Amino acid sequence: MRYMNAAKVLAFGSAILVAGACKTLDAPDQNANTLQGLISEPTRAGVISATQGLLSGMRAAGPCTASCAYLGREGFNLDPSNPQNVSTLYITGSDFASWTTTYSNNKQADLILTALGTVAGFTAAQKEGIAGIAQTVKAVDLMYTIQTTDQTGAALEVPANPTDPVPPLASRAQVYARIFSLLDSANAHLAAAGTSFPIVFPAGFAGFTTPANFAKFNRAIKARVDVSFGDYTAALTDLAASFLNAAPTSLAQLNTGVYHTYSTNAGDATNGVYDATDRQRFAHTSYATEAQLQAGATPGDTTKRDARFLRKFGAVRNASGNAIVGGLDRYGFHINWAFRVYNSLADAIPVIRNEELILLRAEARLACTGVAPAPGCTTNAADRAAALADINTVRTVSGGLATLPDELTINVAHPNTGDPLLDELLYNKRYSMVWEGGYRLFDGRKYGILAQLPHDQTGHVVFPYSRLPSSECAQRNIPEDTGVCKPPTGL
Repeated sequence: MRYMNAAKVLAFGSAILVAGACKTLDAPDQNANTLQGLISEPTRAGVISATQGLLSGMRAAGPCTASCAYLGREGFNLDPSNPQNVSTLYITGSDFASWTTTYSNNKQADLILTALGTVAGFTAAQKEGIAGIAQTVKAVDLMYTIQTTDQTGAALEVPANPTDPVPPLASRAQVYARIFSLLDSANAHLAAAGTSFPIVFPAGFAGFTTPANFAKFNRAIKARVDVSFGDYTAALTDLAASFLNAAPTSLAQLNTGVYHTYSTNAGDATNGVYDATDRQRFAHTSYATEAQLQAGATPGDTTKRDARFLRKFGAVRNASGNAIVGGLDRYGFHINWAFRVYNSLADAIPVIRNEELILLRAEARLACTGVAPAPGCTTNAADRAAALADINTVRTVSGGLATLPDELTINVAHPNTGDPLLDELLYNKRYSMVWEGGYRLFDGRKYGILAQLPHDQTGHVVFPYSRLPSSECAQRNIPEDTGVCKPPTGL
């Protein structure tokens, strides 16, 4: 969905403040004028417009649908015009951090939050609602960043002025603490925001456009971050306050959630990971070979693979749209499959869906009931059975697979974590969330199994996270081959 332009130096979003400084243009920069107005003379219309723009900026910041998916061996970027992609993704490494857009958007959120102190024309509740949106967006943006940088860390805030020193890098733990703080503060604002917002939301927020329902989105994001950081008891609490529907009976109910939406309208963004002609983006063969069979299928009947595989993958096609018999070979890879997760330039990409929430609840329950329960857990042994029930819900409704009555009978064909039920959980996250945000990379990193991902050619490695972007290395006078500016060791 996004590739970072490391040469673009924005000094953490400060460029949006100076974009209109040049006085030689015949016409003023209307966007910069709007942003400047948030500082000098904020108006109701200006704050509303800027707040709506935050949601577009969040879309531009993430998720890491493409780069992280390639690194996590969900697929390959085999663009015939850019053969260097293979080397940077699998041999030498590069930066793929969510950075420039993230901090530019967060700077805009800061301007909005400051403007709320003086702007006229809003009720107190409406100001609370806008603050809740702005802080939630800031948290999501920072989440997109730390998902990609992980041990590299990130900056917590944007400088107040373009001439201020470049902010220091915070540790992974400090970044997560900041995300938790933003989400909880936003949730408190949303609780005081009344029954409606003064802004218009994109279509992807349908069902989440009131303060009460937007707060459920906030808690869903908090639950995801809880699980990522390992705070499983908090995750269960936040999931209970989210939009989790634990008993879905249809794909539509599993797909309920918040989405980044796109269109082919002039001035709008299109879905950047849709590959209409199977020219560049290809799926990893392991998704076909490791897909379980649906309930009642005859062993070896590939037409009855996991329904998620059948929905989300298809035989690679030629320029005429016909399947290529026997697949194709490029850059040393043999390709048989392409993604069918998105089927037009206007298809939406999930921010978070109910299907993920069910699997997050299973993960939190399981973490507290395994052979070595995670620190701080307060759940009990009964939650292991409940975790299996959540996994079975997703298996049956989304995958068409048989239920698993006893986790000891689970037979899986992917990296073994040492716990068969955790293996099954990761299998279901892999097929349910493929090509949505690089989650196989994040899960493999969390559970220490990245080295077990496919190494398709001699010399290939798996890079667990991104180094600091080149522009940030330059601003801090850090050589690009040292410390946080050096690609991590490949696994």
